[in-house]
Amino acid sequence: TKLFIDGCKNDVSGVIEPAKQYFGIDFMPKKQLDVSYNLFQGFDVVPKKGDISKWKTQMCGAFGKKHYEYMMNWFADMYQNPDRKVTYALIVKGEKGCVPCDTEFLTPDGWKRIDEYEDGDLVCEWSPDGTTEFKKPKGYTKVEATGFTNMKSMTSDLTLSEGHRVPYITSKNHHAVKSFYEMQKLSSFKIPRYFCTPKNAVGIKLSDSDIRLLIMQSADGTIAKNKIVINVKKNRKKLRAVEVLTEAGIEYMRHDADNGFTQFRYTPKTLTKSLSVLWTANKGQMKIIYDEMLKWDGSIFNRDDRDVHRFSGNKKNNDLFQYVASCVSGKYVNIYKDNREYKNNGIYETAVSTRDTNILSPKRDTITRVKATDDLQYCFTTSSSFWLMRQNGRIYPTGNTGKNSFEEILGRCLLPSQHYFRTASKDQLFGKFNKQLISNLLIVGQE
Repeated sequence: TKLFIDGCKNDVSGVIEPAKQYFGIDFMPKKQLDVSYNLFQGFDVVPKKGDISKWKTQMCGAFGKKHYEYMMNWFADMYQNPDRKVTYALIVKGEKGCVPCDTEFLTPDGWKRIDEYEDGDLVCEWSPDGTTEFKKPKGYTKVEATGFTNMKSMTSDLTLSEGHRVPYITSKNHHAVKSFYEMQKLSSFKIPRYFCTPKNAVGIKLSDSDIRLLIMQSADGTIAKNKIVINVKKNRKKLRAVEVLTEAGIEYMRHDADNGFTQFRYTPKTLTKSLSVLWTANKGQMKIIYDEMLKWDGSIFNRDDRDVHRFSGNKKNNDLFQYVASCVSGKYVNIYKDNREYKNNGIYETAVSTRDTNILSPKRDTITRVKATDDLQYCFTTSSSFWLMRQNGRIYPTGNTGKNSFEEILGRCLLPSQHYFRTASKDQLFGKFNKQLISNLLIVGQE
């Protein structure tokens, strides 16, 4: 079979040359046959020694000197002997960036441990502008752990694997991402702690007055058969109880005791003290919940000409208040355990900050290496590449499952900007790598 490559040519003299004809296709780097078209046309780089010290440093750091030399020889043989097929392939694996088993993720029904994730659970995805949405994750990672690093400050307590992707805010107020390992090399960095009410929060099927009634029942109510009994001593709570019951259209009996307590007894619309139904509140209902919970179990005081909000109560109510306060205030909100001993369940306190970011300093903060309690690590892959997690009572936007990838190593070697992944496509990245490195590979072992 004849293969026509060029067709007829017409030179400047006007003489028509016949088309060059081949009778086959070959790949022959070391010889040329006139009857076959040679697919090997040589390299577009010149063999020469250059400075690849940055490449060597990164590769040795990622894989070790022994493996680096092995990989360089493997690459070099492929370019120096292109006529010889390589009989095996290199597989480069990077550690997945993950979190420990007790890390919690936000669902429409509240917080849930990541090691208890079930197929069908929705995860609260986060975007750098603070918007959130409950979605089914694209992937769930559960792999063997090599350990974690904990960085602790006065207001933050992060435990992540070295390869985990951490969103942060640059000195120019831009959003960027680095691995947790890379973040520890910085003198300080600012992490976002803000988020909004999820866009697809369905809302509660209760009136505003019924929401306030339920919060009062949870704070100071007792269930007595088919009745709710509210027993309060503070005058502001007595006045508020009358307002809430009246607005909700509830008939009640009032008894003022000699010891200063006042008791309100009534038949409720819902015989419960649980606030679990409030997790699905929409943006408008969030403001009502925040306002009413502060009136019953909260406090407001002034610090440095700013109002500081606090809330105390049982763990479940603090979990809800933290979520609601974060959405309403746009600031970060932390939960702390009260160290005092109580007869029943422990008491927790939630503090609403006046800031929406944290500044961490690896040189100042405490950094320790910790083991995985179950020898495993976990993470999600989400469409926004971020999700909301909670560790030790603190909520953080965090990154997808990340890897110390070969591409990331190339970027650190070849592009000086820390934002190489924003400014260079993969084709540009590997194109520059080829031109700079292949010229060296052509002479490896021949010096």
